[in-house]
Amino acid sequence: MGMKRVRPRIPAARASAWLALAGALAACTSALAGPPSIAGFSPGQARAFDFLVENVCLDKKGQVIVGVSPIDGDPRCASQRNLMPGERLTYHERDWPDQGAAVPGRPRGSDSFPVNTKALGPVAIHIYDTQGDAPDDSFGRYDPSVQDGGGTIAALSNDTISFAATQLGRQKLRFFIGKGCAQGQPITAASVQDAWILAPLDRLASLDIPAEVPASSDPIAGDVITQQGGIVVANDGARCPDGVHYGSTRWSIRPVTYRAVYKAGPRRGTHVRLWTLVAERFGRAADSMDQVISFERAYFTRELGWTRWEAWKSTKASFRGMEKWAGDSSGGANPRVALAHERVVRRGNCELPDGVQADAASALPAAPADSHGAPRADLQVVGCIDVTNIVPPSSKDGDPPPVGPGTWYNATVESGNPVAAALFGP
Repeated sequence: MGMKRVRPRIPAARASAWLALAGALAACTSALAGPPSIAGFSPGQARAFDFLVENVCLDKKGQVIVGVSPIDGDPRCASQRNLMPGERLTYHERDWPDQGAAVPGRPRGSDSFPVNTKALGPVAIHIYDTQGDAPDDSFGRYDPSVQDGGGTIAALSNDTISFAATQLGRQKLRFFIGKGCAQGQPITAASVQDAWILAPLDRLASLDIPAEVPASSDPIAGDVITQQGGIVVANDGARCPDGVHYGSTRWSIRPVTYRAVYKAGPRRGTHVRLWTLVAERFGRAADSMDQVISFERAYFTRELGWTRWEAWKSTKASFRGMEKWAGDSSGGANPRVALAHERVVRRGNCELPDGVQADAASALPAAPADSHGAPRADLQVVGCIDVTNIVPPSSKDGDPPPVGPGTWYNATVESGNPVAAALFGP
């Protein structure tokens, strides 16, 4: 879709907040040599990072408020800014309880926080966790031998915002690689930049995002990007592959209404409507959009960072041949896709509200669109997590960022893989 470029204008209050944040972070990032620091971000990098990490609430004196999030409707939250590297988390983001399960599932959740790395500069860590059964288990504690938990690492280049790595449960860490991965050569910082692309920086820099979120869900920017890339398992001999593959991202900036519980103030009980970076990823070139059988859709908000995720699968998909269009000759739906979709529906926590009223009707999101802009009827949502359910931290002073021993980030950089340590280590 071709979108008109608009004159960049950053509201004065938001520009002042970014200048103050840049000054506060200069000391944290001055030791970095080579990669950009938050203090030295370009306008596009600053806008992108705003969507990657969660915000903290500030009172009228500019002091951080613990236990209050930007979507609580709490009048004490006079302003907000991005969480800083090393700063304590003042709340946590969890999913919504299962509504229709005979046996409720274990609570799941996420946090989006920044870390300064030697090779890539500031990155955003999005951990994914599930509350364990043990009495002493807690969110943020990660055991690589258990099929639970994991996360993603998002990085910036001069051109794009993209995922650089991911890992879940017992699987090995996987590097996303992009155009900078030289065939047959070791994986470097340039290899994992411009990889699983979420959005282009120049388009983000040019946006004038209004302070008010309109009732319309129309995007104010968006496009489709196709670049070469792929996935490499992070083993000791990980190198850039010889074959060239392509992946595409359809991205947009648009208003999205999320379920929320306002805990204070006159809007108690209403949902929340937020400007959202929506990125739909598929592992083919853009001209194959109508034949792709799998999509992942990620949502990022300036208030919460990584906010929602969905997996979509075609009813014509063959689970053993993921790269081909493989419906049966009768045109019937793949029963495994139908079953996975029914499970999502039965859980009852994937629907999005149609409006901000407390009693607003909710519905499953529209399927990814075809090349003509119409939702594809063969696609069904088969996985979903929405982390706008806000819970307080364990400590009255906020919880430390999950980067030390026993955390997913620590397991990633201390995994014994020298490439992972070199790329993502602090």
